Amino acid sequence: MATPKPDQNLDQLLAEVKQQLSQQPTPPHPPEEDPLAAFAAEFAQKKAQPPPAAPGASDPTADALADLAAQFEQKQPPPPSTATDDLITQLQGQFKPPPPNPVDDHLHQLQRNLKPEPSDPAAQLRAQEEQLRAQRGRELERQQRRKAIAPKAAAWLKALDPYSDEGLWFEQFANNYASRSEAAIDYLEALL
Repeated sequence: MATPKPDQNLDQLLAEVKQQLSQQPTPPHPPEEDPLAAFAAEFAQKKAQPPPAAPGASDPTADALADLAAQFEQKQPPPPSTATDDLITQLQGQFKPPPPNPVDDHLHQLQRNLKPEPSDPAAQLRAQEEQLRAQRGRELERQQRRKAIAPKAAAWLKALDPYSDEGLWFEQFANNYASRSEAAIDYLEALL
């Protein structure tokens, strides 16, 4: 028995495959065309066709689009809506100060009238002396408060890092004072 040559087998198989392919009907291939040109043609065709609409029915989107196009062509701003006007009016009402209350005005007038104004010079002198005593008392309290804060201010100044944010800020703050300790006392007094 003779073995067939490998080239002969391949040739025979190739011939059989070609024969089978030639017997099968080939699907028609569309001619190759530019996809962009095909899309442009399809778009032009769809643009030429009017959109289908039910007779007698109006599309709200199309109506709104037509109104917008007409306003744009006329270059007129759209009319403000009443909802916007109502909101603006409401906000303005909320932020307007209330009108003065006549009862409060009358009460303040009565309080001013009830304060007795001294008509004689002796009463005026007593009122001035009383004001001076009150002022001296307030100044004495302020001095005592500052005296009590002075040791805290000295300790705070020692602990203050001059290169920290607070230290740099304090240096600028202290430029307006006669001494750093006076500035520290005022600073700590404001914090307390």
